[in-house]
Amino acid sequence: MSIYVPNASTMRVLLFVGSGISRAMEGVGSWKELLTRVTEQNDSIPSSRRSEIYALLSKPNAEYEAADELACCITADELKRQLCEIVRASQQQLMVKNPPLTKWGEVFGRISPEGIITTNWDTLLETVVPGAEKCTWPDDIEKVRECFRTHRKFVLHLHGDIDNGNIVATSSDCESVANTLSGHRPLLANLMSFHVQIVIGYSFPDRHIVRVFNRATSGASEDPRIVYVLDRAESGNILPKGAQVLQYADHGEFLKALSSVASNFDPTPALYRLAEPQSIEGLHEIIAPQIYTWHTLDTAYRYLARNPDRLNMTGKAAELLIEDPCSPSSGILATLLSKMPESWDPDSKTKRRMTQVVNEAIREGNTELVGMVEPLSVALSLKGEIAAHRKYLQAAIESHLWRNADYQRVYRYYDSRVNVQVDAIERHKNDNRREGALLANDVTRILTLLESGDANLGHLIPWVEDAIGALERSRNRKYAMKIQSSLDAILRARI
Repeated sequence: MSIYVPNASTMRVLLFVGSGISRAMEGVGSWKELLTRVTEQNDSIPSSRRSEIYALLSKPNAEYEAADELACCITADELKRQLCEIVRASQQQLMVKNPPLTKWGEVFGRISPEGIITTNWDTLLETVVPGAEKCTWPDDIEKVRECFRTHRKFVLHLHGDIDNGNIVATSSDCESVANTLSGHRPLLANLMSFHVQIVIGYSFPDRHIVRVFNRATSGASEDPRIVYVLDRAESGNILPKGAQVLQYADHGEFLKALSSVASNFDPTPALYRLAEPQSIEGLHEIIAPQIYTWHTLDTAYRYLARNPDRLNMTGKAAELLIEDPCSPSSGILATLLSKMPESWDPDSKTKRRMTQVVNEAIREGNTELVGMVEPLSVALSLKGEIAAHRKYLQAAIESHLWRNADYQRVYRYYDSRVNVQVDAIERHKNDNRREGALLANDVTRILTLLESGDANLGHLIPWVEDAIGALERSRNRKYAMKIQSSLDAILRARI
């Protein structure tokens, strides 16, 4: 069965992962198998109770009842301790056989989810998606909210994890998490509703989770494909409204099924799944095929910032820029230099040659290079070479072609999310490394946002006034007057 999946470049994706994926990774067993192992390794359990537990485990969807029986025999705390111990040992064994995880990382990378929500106790997903924030429900609600807001990748464990040991194992545990989800269901559902949900290895045995999904998809009647489910053929549980099912016969076929879904996504590999580069050549090899978005830049920045040889790497990045300023990766390289000026120490010759690169692009009217020109001019200004930035600012203020090219570039860079653009502008505004005309660097973007007529953006008007003041103080009065004229026109249109 084939299903349509929106392109990842136009639709945000969340993965919801159940224990099926852990089994498919050749790692942790099913919940039923884990409970069976605990039963087998505890000789103190009376034979009559043992028989009752095995009988429950032979029934479909009776794991909570079996866990309750076990808890009565060995205490709930001891049950959780032993379950965590078994899962931890299984996970460690799998880590020795790393290649299976590498295959999963490749598939996850093609889907490039913004986050993963899971009922699993193991932390294999954090290994497959390195760098993701690990969150546990409900303690990390605010962290989850912040990850959504700032678009940081995360793994949210709804049923606890082996690191904190507070896992959902018994009926009372299930009731407790259901209550917290009930209280925060609107929050989680609203966050989920802005994403395509791909559910993998989870057959919806938990009604409290079905309710969250139903709330998240309640307003999505126009798109019945809002939830995709990869599920074992024999599963008979009630699925969320609007779910489409791609079935697979057994866990051995799971990777193949998920690969089929991934094949419908943008094939550009996600940066987070690749090996960490140890040289600028390695980093360049990774970022060269990437789409120029903040996702790519942020991950490249994290790699570079923690590399002990970053001073040498930024120097070589500058050399690559000078050699081929038209390269698809030139924007990413230039933005890296602008984000970490303290880790870049160019000599006067390098700064002079890079200034020439900026000037030539502007003189030739090559607005397609705006993604390189703007951050490179900022990077040079932060190193005391202000001529290139003054040239860029002049082009952005006086030429609608450059101004529109820059706005469209930023629009794509932040996945068309105005709120993220505004957050970035505010960060730049409050960056104490910026002074003089650099404080007006984003002013044309702000004007374009204000020209949209969005009443929610009125708070940006004082930012324009601040930029005008910065231009006047840096002896760029001519540009200050042009910006003031544009602002006056916007204010008249709002009356």
